Formats: sequence, C-alpha cells, structure tokens
Amino acid sequence: MRDIVILLTLAFYLYFGLKKPFILYLGCVWVDFFSPEQLTFGFLSKFPLSFWSICVTLGFYALVDRDFRPKPFSYFRTWLIVMLGIWLTLTTLWAEFPVEAWAKWNWAVKSVVFAITVPFFIRSRVQIEAFMMTIACSISGDIIARSVKMLLSGGGYAFQHGLHQGNAGIAEGSTFSAVSMSLIPIFLYFAKNSILFKGRLFRLTFYAFVPLCVLAAFDTFERTAVVTLGALIVFAAWQNRRRPLNLAAGASVLFLSYLGVVNFMGAGWINRMSTTVDSNESSSQGRLKVWNWTINYANNHPFGGGFNVYLGDGSAIHSDFPIAFHSIWFEVLGEQGWVGFIILLSLIGLCVSNLVGAFKSAKSQSDANWIQPTALALVGCLFTYLIGGSFVGIAYQPMLWYILMLSVAVSECARRYRDGGAEPLRLAPRKRWPLGSKPNQPIDLYWRNMIR
Repeated sequence: MRDIVILLTLAFYLYFGLKKPFILYLGCVWVDFFSPEQLTFGFLSKFPLSFWSICVTLGFYALVDRDFRPKPFSYFRTWLIVMLGIWLTLTTLWAEFPVEAWAKWNWAVKSVVFAITVPFFIRSRVQIEAFMMTIACSISGDIIARSVKMLLSGGGYAFQHGLHQGNAGIAEGSTFSAVSMSLIPIFLYFAKNSILFKGRLFRLTFYAFVPLCVLAAFDTFERTAVVTLGALIVFAAWQNRRRPLNLAAGASVLFLSYLGVVNFMGAGWINRMSTTVDSNESSSQGRLKVWNWTINYANNHPFGGGFNVYLGDGSAIHSDFPIAFHSIWFEVLGEQGWVGFIILLSLIGLCVSNLVGAFKSAKSQSDANWIQPTALALVGCLFTYLIGGSFVGIAYQPMLWYILMLSVAVSECARRYRDGGAEPLRLAPRKRWPLGSKPNQPIDLYWRNMIR
C-alpha cells in the first residue's frame, strides 16, 4: 500500500511536470526531503530516485521551459554557493580521512550545488509558495506521526516515532527538532497569506500545525526543541516589537503550551532538559572539548581538514571514540577551515540583508505586498534553523541551502517590481476548489490554470 501511494505521488508530479517543469522540480524537492525510497519495500527501495528525478527535471527545463529565464548569477549569493561547492571538493582532495570524506562529499555537495537551481524554476509568488508548501508537506508526515505518538505514549529519547527510521536525516531526533520548529514561521505564513489554499478549513489546518510541530519536536526528548522554541520567541519579539499586544498574546500562548507539555511529558523529560545549561554534564563537556579542539585545528589548518575530520579528535578529548562537531558552525570550521567558514557567514549575512531589503522595497508597492510576509517567514525559518543547528551538525542538510537560494528568488521578484515589470507567471482567476463540491472544469485543467 505504501509503495502504491508513493508511486501515485511520483506519477502526479510527472504528469503535471511534463506540462510545467517547475512542478517536476517540486517533485525533486519532495524526493530530496521525504526520501521515499527509505519507506518502500519493493523495487523503489533500490532505485536511485533522487538522481533520476534531477536528470529528468533538468532535461525538461532545458528542452521545454520557454517562460521567463531569471538571472540568479547576477546575485553574489549564487556565486558564493558556487565557490563553496568548489571549496568542498578541494578540501576533500587533501582530507585527513579520504575514504570517510568522499563518502560524505557524495551527498553533502549535492545539497549545496543543487540548491543553485532554485531561482531557475521558482520565479513567481505562486511558485515560491508551492516550493515552501512542498518542503512543509515533505516533513508533515513525520510531524503528525510523532505528535500523535507523543500524545499517546509521552515520547522518549531515541524513540523512532516518525515515518523514517534510523539515525540520519530527519529520522535523527535533533535534526528533526530543528527542522520541525523552523517550519512554524512557514505554517503561520500559509495561514495568513496562502493563495493556493484559501478558506477557513485550510487556515485552521495551518494554524493546527504550529502546536503539532512543537509536540513533535518535544517528542524526541532533544534539548534542541527547547533551544529552537526560545529562538522562535526571540524572533516573535523582534517581529512584534511595535505591537506589544500581539507580542504579549503570542508569548502567553507559547508559555502556556510549554507548561502543558512539561506537565504532560513527566519527570524524565524535565530531568533531561535540566542538563541543557549544565556544563558538567558529559554530553556538554564532550561538545565543549570538541569545539575547543576544532578552533585549535582550524588555526593550525586554515584551509580545513576535509569532511569528517573530527575522527581525529579522540586523543584531544581523552575518549575511546571521537565526538562529532554537534554544531553547524564548528562543523564547517573544522572541515572547511576559515575559508569555508567565512564563505558561509557571508552567504547567510547577504541572505538576511537582501530579504530585509526586499521587505522594505515592497512597502511602497501595493501589488508586491506579498513579498513582506514571505521575507519575514524565510528570515524566521532561517533564524530558528541556525539557532537549533548551533548544537546539531546539520550544515549540509538541504533545508538550509534551499532557504538561502529561495531568498534569491524573492529578491528577483522584488527587483522586477522595482523595475516596473510584472511577474513572469501570474495566477489565473480563482476557480472553485474541486474537492468537496462539483468542479466546473476538470481537475487537471484546474491545476494547470493555477500554475499558469
């Protein structure tokens, strides 16, 4: 049954993607995030879905897509990602542990380099929303599964409550917590500004995903959930600094939700969270030591030691096994040296700066008012992810790079509005939603109009 559902989903993306390559691209994003081959038991489990979806998508884009072609390479952010992709390869050539380094390079460089294609396919408001919706829906299955099982069992550390199993990607508790909590600004954006899914039912559904994200993150018993919740409160305070009533209401809801979760989770969860600020706890000591080792290593090797260089830190930490970086910043610093670290910081700084610039430039243009909430949602998502990632080694997960390059697509839309140009793709006049009532046109024609 699971294989049939996945095959139908792939068929949906292929059918509509042959007419509009950007939908085929959304299928690539779904495969990249959801990893359907991990959930199947038939031939799909051994089929390289990610590789072939990328090949088919890029091929159809080159042969079929005749819409407006953007110019993402006019933005320095795009060149920074290109530079970082090249640098990742160079550091792997002189890696301390070549076999392990090339194994990680095989998937890490794909996440970084493939993100460059985002502005080529995502070029209008409806496409930007569809892209964010695809990311959210790719994770929503695990969010629902974990939140429901948490309510039934109370959760637990290292429990495999999600759809995906294992200790990698979104199946890993800390990674899932960071991704789940960073999606909250996206769901709030959908609830208030969605043009693809309007109506009270969809708005309530999007709002309902906010507490579900919190419950699912807390189900992991990972301290990352508390850290990212604090990041969301800080972002809400910054966003509503001129609207004290909204800030007070939002803070009250989050605080009451926190108290409810604490009372429900019990003493086991409270005891684990109490170690978050305990510098004498063994996990905290290990992280502090490996971070100190990383700084010393980067000072002695400014060009980095390649992927998985932490495997050589065992003697520095006085343990029988090496401890991973457990941080985006130290992961990049140790593996890519100060050069890669500066590239990453520059990329994030330019991303935030340009999103803020797009937000300000859209104030004076009534037809570009959608850019403001979009920019805010992306800044909130990126901020939450980076704060959570400060204690989790998720520097090369696709979420980060998709959001960084999506900022280029938003900046490109803002630039066209400033230059007096319209969006290359406009949303057709809205028709009745085909589900729940008899449509006045075939469903496939409805969706073709939606993405026209």
